[in-house]
Amino acid sequence: MVHSSHEPFRVFCICGAFGFPFGTASTKRIRLIGKCFVSCGIPFHVWHIGPPPFKENKHKTGEHEGITFEYLSPSMHRPRILMQRTLFYLWGCLLLFVALFRNRHNGLVYVYYQGDFINLWILFLCKIMNIPIVQEACEWWPGTANATALNAWMYKNIMFKWSDGAIVISHAIQNRINALVGSAYPVCMVPVLVDPAENTALTTREAKDVSASPVLLWCGMADGYARDVYFLIDAMARLQSTAGNNSLLRIVGPCTKKFRDKLLSYANSKNIPAARLDIVGFVSDAQLWNYCTKADALLMPMWDDDRSITRFPTKLGQYLASGRPIITARVGEVKHFLSDETAMFYLPGDANSLAHSLDSVLSDPPLGEKLATRATEVVLPRVDYRSNAQQICKWFCQIFSKIRQR
Repeated sequence: MVHSSHEPFRVFCICGAFGFPFGTASTKRIRLIGKCFVSCGIPFHVWHIGPPPFKENKHKTGEHEGITFEYLSPSMHRPRILMQRTLFYLWGCLLLFVALFRNRHNGLVYVYYQGDFINLWILFLCKIMNIPIVQEACEWWPGTANATALNAWMYKNIMFKWSDGAIVISHAIQNRINALVGSAYPVCMVPVLVDPAENTALTTREAKDVSASPVLLWCGMADGYARDVYFLIDAMARLQSTAGNNSLLRIVGPCTKKFRDKLLSYANSKNIPAARLDIVGFVSDAQLWNYCTKADALLMPMWDDDRSITRFPTKLGQYLASGRPIITARVGEVKHFLSDETAMFYLPGDANSLAHSLDSVLSDPPLGEKLATRATEVVLPRVDYRSNAQQICKWFCQIFSKIRQR
């Protein structure tokens, strides 16, 4: 335990839009980082600005795996009308001011917002109240298709100049931060995290997957990563092996009806029948784990672009824990963890190369088992949250002590 009783403090994580304790990959990252603190005796509390997007989150306040949370929202109902949602977020931002003021003497803020107005508001509040603040940096939005003038300005001038340190998910992001504010700025490298024990416990509670076809699994927010899913369909159209031509592409994660229809239409244009696409939408953690452990290949598309170069997909943690073969491209942080002995690589953006990799794994199950076994032995321990907890908590303690000694 690294926490000193002589200098008590709590970590307050401020996030929004993706739900807690159930939600997207970002939810899982926050939850696992929270478990690191809980395991070291440091209280971790989540303030979620705005209502949750998923109905699985029913309680406005509560505790999950030792992590306490509160929704700063007038209601847990998510309004369909944009103006109403905006007012909910404005209300949350006002409540945050009160919450921070009450905890300004014993709290350290860990902000998950990255490059938007709420990120700016949080940094401003912490600065005027002299509250230590750590900036999450698991994405680098400037230079991507989703970039805006605001987040470019935020990354360059605010996020790392108004904060006291940053959690970074990749070497590329660390290098960019160093270029902006210098190497003296405190940085804590935190890779994707997973709790293997948590996932294993889910196995006995979930029904078996009854699919008779080889299953290729991709998980993520389908609408937000449309290019990934279209690319996977392109690769399916190029499969040559018998197993490949009989395979099923399972898409797990939030997906609107409009985008679902687009995917089915696109697959049809590639002569892939609708029966070979299983678009299941958002599922429980238990069902996702069941899908991962039963898949014949786990897909993690990466591109030769700025976003892929800087990111480290959170799904890798669960993929590794599931013990199934991973197919990805040697781009970004992935290359620091996976090798030819632990994963099957294809050339980024090359659908023919991906199809070849898929055919290789589907036609040679022992090859896939060999890759998965080696990944479990060598890579999984590096992303187990227990292996990272001590260094994360020690770093946060140092940030808190340094700021309080001013």
